Amino acid sequence: MHTSARHPDSYGVPQAGALLARLGLGEFVPGRIRALPGRNASWSGPTLSGRHVFVKQLQGPAEDSLQRFRRALAFEETAVRAVQPRLCSPPLLGHCESERLLVHACLDARSGADLLADRAWDASLSQALGRTVAAVHMLPLQPDTAGDAAPPLLPPLHLLDALPEQGYLMASQAELELWGLLQRDTELVESLRRLRESERRAPRRPSHCDLRLDQVLVHEGKPILVDWEEFRCADPARDIGSVVGELLWTAVTRIPAARDDTAAASEIVSGPVSAHDIAAAGAREWQRLRPLATAFWHGYRHTDESRRPEPDEPRKPDEPDPHLAERACGFAGWHLLDRVLAHAGEQARLPATGRAAVGIGRRILTAPHDTIAVLGLTEAS
Repeated sequence: MHTSARHPDSYGVPQAGALLARLGLGEFVPGRIRALPGRNASWSGPTLSGRHVFVKQLQGPAEDSLQRFRRALAFEETAVRAVQPRLCSPPLLGHCESERLLVHACLDARSGADLLADRAWDASLSQALGRTVAAVHMLPLQPDTAGDAAPPLLPPLHLLDALPEQGYLMASQAELELWGLLQRDTELVESLRRLRESERRAPRRPSHCDLRLDQVLVHEGKPILVDWEEFRCADPARDIGSVVGELLWTAVTRIPAARDDTAAASEIVSGPVSAHDIAAAGAREWQRLRPLATAFWHGYRHTDESRRPEPDEPRKPDEPDPHLAERACGFAGWHLLDRVLAHAGEQARLPATGRAAVGIGRRILTAPHDTIAVLGLTEAS
């Protein structure tokens, strides 16, 4: 939402301006529109009324964009029903279904991804994010939440058998290399199938379902969640695992810098850096970030009631879901693979950091219960 400006795209601006005028906000001040990069078209800036707004126009096939638009509105409607709203999300000022436009208040904020990259994301923010995610999962459960009961598409089990012809022809060399690694790994494929099956059996709660740190804004010291197009009832472990997976991904992508530091010291003493040195650099990076995962987990567990089973389940109503942490670890492992897939589309070859992330994700997915303590999802403070 708050990134560097680029020249505004002409498509969508007239429709956005017309909607802003109908809402009584006035059109964007000429020359002060900021067009932002991303999957959807979006703009921010002051309007003639003096109000700063953020406008998003959902892109893609008509049916898909309509579903995502309605899920975003379903979040807003569900949040309004909360008896004691505790969510931090930019206020929705208006919308237009036919143009797939959503208008929110534009806040002075930085993304969690930027703060983490600058090493400015600390344990207190992690704990606050845990409380915010728990508040989402504690929203009133409504039959029409997110408009349907369709589970999230990812992980895409059908692609673990074979890519469709069009997908194969459009894939980059790095994507083909990665899909080849995944499809040949029968143990990993079976682990992903078990994860989806455990998700199917888990209690479902209102969930973000596409949570990354670039969709977390920090405004006045508080985390604010944005981009609700995948909102629906789902396994709460999915959101928890995504946050932990983001921290893991950061640790992996920091390995080259940590390795360079290791190299300088190692070459002075004993020559070139070894594979052991690289692995040690990655472990050190995770040791720096693991307390953030633990703080997030504590914030979540101390707030959340979604870990409790549904009333018709055999466990006692006040008994915590005993498999929540294990499923969250599984989704953290999947998140690493998903991140590698997202980046592979822009690369000719799968880089060393991508292979490292796949290896770590595989290890977590094949034995999620054994990684609970390693990933910091422990109850002890």
